[in-house]
Amino acid sequence: MEKLFQSVEQCPDPQNGQITGTIPDWLKGQLFLIGPAKWDFADDFSVNHWLDGSAFMYKFNVSKDHVDVMSRFLDTVAFNKVTQVKRPVFVEFGTKAYPDQCKNVFSRYLSHLVPLELSDNVIGNVYLIDDELYASSETCHVWKIDPKDLKCIKRIDLRNVVSVNLASSHPTSVRTGLSSTWQPVS
Repeated sequence: MEKLFQSVEQCPDPQNGQITGTIPDWLKGQLFLIGPAKWDFADDFSVNHWLDGSAFMYKFNVSKDHVDVMSRFLDTVAFNKVTQVKRPVFVEFGTKAYPDQCKNVFSRYLSHLVPLELSDNVIGNVYLIDDELYASSETCHVWKIDPKDLKCIKRIDLRNVVSVNLASSHPTSVRTGLSSTWQPVS
């Protein structure tokens, strides 16, 4: 169980993967995986839940006799804030939000009473819509990801697209390539 909470380092440059066995000729393409990967911060602070770890994405390029691997923490607003403040400033699954020292006194006090913003720590799922790569979690925030370097391109707030406060991190796909979880009604 201890290894489940072991923070990892990113490797944003592709590295040659070690292959054990053989890769079938028909197997080629890219595999993207996402999950939490940083739980420990300064002053011996750790988050309280496995799903509160900072979002981390892997990319595997697979071809005959060759696999490249790269990984990166997603530079979401939540990740940038937790890196700066050394504590989560958004409510996560099991870890309370700490006041953002960059905000004024009134906003910091109010954040103890009511969460003002939802986290965009998208540790839940990664998927394609048409040829665009997205990462999501159980909040209304979705990030468009550049599949070449795994950098966040654009944060999408689903509350501005459809009338939702929370969304599933596991949308289902339909043949048109649109996600049926938040597909607009025509």
